[in-house]
Amino acid sequence: MSTVFRTIDGRIVPIKNGKQTDTVKAKVVKLKRPKGFVSSSAYYGTSKAFTIPNATCPKCGASVYYYEHPNGARVFFDSLGPPWPKHPCTTTMMAPQSKSNKKPMLENVGWEPLLIKDIVSSDTQEGYTVQAEATGTSDTFEIDVKPALMKQKKFKRKGIESLLLYGRPVGDNKAEIAVTSGLSDWIMFGRVKRDARQQHIKPTLRQNDVREPIQRLIDQKNKNISFTISTEEDLCVFTMDIDGQKYKFIEDSAKLVRKLRSADRSATSAWYRIAKSSKNYYVTIVNTSINYQKSKSFAPQTREEISSSSPTIKHIGYVKVKRIERINNSNQLTITGTLVERPLSISFKITELMKLTSLDKLFLEQSVIAVEAHGDSHLLRVRGTQLDVTSFVF
Repeated sequence: MSTVFRTIDGRIVPIKNGKQTDTVKAKVVKLKRPKGFVSSSAYYGTSKAFTIPNATCPKCGASVYYYEHPNGARVFFDSLGPPWPKHPCTTTMMAPQSKSNKKPMLENVGWEPLLIKDIVSSDTQEGYTVQAEATGTSDTFEIDVKPALMKQKKFKRKGIESLLLYGRPVGDNKAEIAVTSGLSDWIMFGRVKRDARQQHIKPTLRQNDVREPIQRLIDQKNKNISFTISTEEDLCVFTMDIDGQKYKFIEDSAKLVRKLRSADRSATSAWYRIAKSSKNYYVTIVNTSINYQKSKSFAPQTREEISSSSPTIKHIGYVKVKRIERINNSNQLTITGTLVERPLSISFKITELMKLTSLDKLFLEQSVIAVEAHGDSHLLRVRGTQLDVTSFVF
């Protein structure tokens, strides 16, 4: 007798011989909407909805949070927020929930419920920008929901307003956003604008943390160097002279390039110091008007490199990733995709890529891997850093 598994109303249900058996029916609790519940987007638009359970489990009588989504999910949560623990009475009896799910408060440290305030079409990319407000601090959070993510998680535009969101800041402007659609739970990066009323209660930072970036560079024995700026399509190229040798620092993040183009040029400066261990030049570019700071290491050029003429750098485009595969369970990955409608294949070490980005961002973002022409050869850059590849064909 064969058994298959199907997802029904957000539950995984074993079905024998293509039919759901009476035994399984008896074990699975059918979820019903609580009285007065219209939709998740309407109910979870208030802060109290995240702290007051709105339903009772018909099997054990426990207070639970009922949630549904246009993708067909109907779920009972024991508590809201990551790791989104589902009530065990409404999960399959074949695989009871482990005791590890009884620690949501440990996982919830720093997370706050977010109330969706607006959903707008993105001006700079396909998809939508979701604006939400934290219930506890009134911080404003933003995430970009792209078509690739919507397809992967199986929901459409109408389903965005029914998503449940929790957020927490992870930097001055960055944030982590925990999301659930009932059928899927995931965490993505977004942006946060801190509530000005909260600024006065922030703990006093150490003196070194509040200094201007220029002062920190001076304290670290960096030297100011001359440079020129040129823009080539979606690139911003800083050309510097260090000890009579030319070095090019390339910014290829489309978002940062746009900021640099509109920023105050007089607020930009270049600095370098010599690393004690490698003796390489450690170069930092700063623009204080847009809070831009990025560093890169350069090996000193040899005489042969200085005498040879430097090839012209030309930005060709960005790689559209189609598939990522591990090579024979080794530490090598192969990326296949397209570049300006031409097929492309890249092989490299997993550890090299993980230092620069994540696999999710390769699929969901359109400007991660840039391809450049250097004379007759080609180079790859990830977030502005050259990628050391073992093979590259297109």
